[in-house]
Amino acid sequence: MVLSLERGIRDWTRHLPSLREALGTAPDPFDESVNAATIAERVLGSIPARLEPGSYFPVAQRVTDVLAELEARTLGRLALLAEEAEVDIAGLPGLPDPPATDEG
Repeated sequence: MVLSLERGIRDWTRHLPSLREALGTAPDPFDESVNAATIAERVLGSIPARLEPGSYFPVAQRVTDVLAELEARTLGRLALLAEEAEVDIAGLPGLPDPPATDEG
């Protein structure tokens, strides 16, 4: 089973160059620094061209974590923009603020 998992992750890492190309040079919309990173840089970071077997899982975990975070933040931003459009264009009332929690 371990060999099968390692083979699957190794096969997955072969797609990293095409993922980097697909993400291209689009700027990271959530990086507000002067020299904003691209989405590719944020997702893939400095992944070496050839990975050692022991680094497959951490690399795969990092990529999926960052993609999940980008997805959540993008969907949140889209929801906010949709609400603003409903208020500004359609004249609908804004949503109430969520109740305060003890977390935080």
